[in-house]
Parts: sequence; C-alpha cells; structure tokens
Amino acid sequence: MSIATILIMCAAILAVTAATVIAVKRQNSRVRDITTTPEERALMQARSLGERVSAASPAQYRRSAQRYFKRLKTIMVVYFKERYDITVRDTIDAGTMSLLTQRFSAKREILEKHRDLFTEMEQVKQAGLDQSAMHLLCEKSVALLETA
Repeated sequence: MSIATILIMCAAILAVTAATVIAVKRQNSRVRDITTTPEERALMQARSLGERVSAASPAQYRRSAQRYFKRLKTIMVVYFKERYDITVRDTIDAGTMSLLTQRFSAKREILEKHRDLFTEMEQVKQAGLDQSAMHLLCEKSVALLETA
C-alpha cells in the first residue's frame, strides 16, 4: 500500500469517528431535554445566567447587558408558556392576568409574582440595565422558579 492510500483510510476513519461522536452528543442532549421538566430547565438556565452576570467585569457586563436581559426574559417567557400552556407577549397586562387567574385560580399568587417579575424587568430595562439590578432579577427569577 502506498502512503496516500494509508492517509486516505486514516482520514475516512477520523471522519466516521467524528460523525459518531457528534451523533452521540446530539442524542444525549435530546435525552436530557426530555427528562428535565420545564421548571428544572428554566431553573438551571436562570442560575447559570445569574452566575455569568455576577462574574462579568463591569466592562464585559456593559457590552453584554442587552444579551443578558434578552436571555433572562426568554428563559422566563418560555418557562411560563410551557408551564401554563399559553402564549405570553413581552409584557403581561391586566387583561391577560385576569384571564390567567380565571383559568388557573389555584395559582393566582404565582401568576401575580410572574407579572411582578415581568414588570420589574421592564423597569430595569428602562433604567439602563444596571449590573446589580440585573443580578437581582436573576435571583428573583430563580426564587420564583423554585417556588413554582
């Protein structure tokens, strides 16, 4: 066998190995997504985001503040949608809340806490996304998810 043939066979083996590793990783992530509840998934994501916000230097935070805010809002909206099987707009207005409290009368207190969190998110955004306020929002999100 020539050196070129050996190199081609090695490249083919490496390609098959890489494809197998990628397929196994994808399958593992699907299994993890199926086995975790919406609460667990959102809780892990909110905790992770809170850690990133608090670990960021002021300069890093300023560059990424919008991204952190959008990520937290996405985590909470997706969780809310999955948990209550509804579609949530960016803000929860009084009409939406009254419909939800009628539909989920036993969950009124938790729904009001969600509404308060979304309202506070908008206030923090309007105030300029201060790093300490954003960290506090992450902590409140985690606390809300833990009580849900």
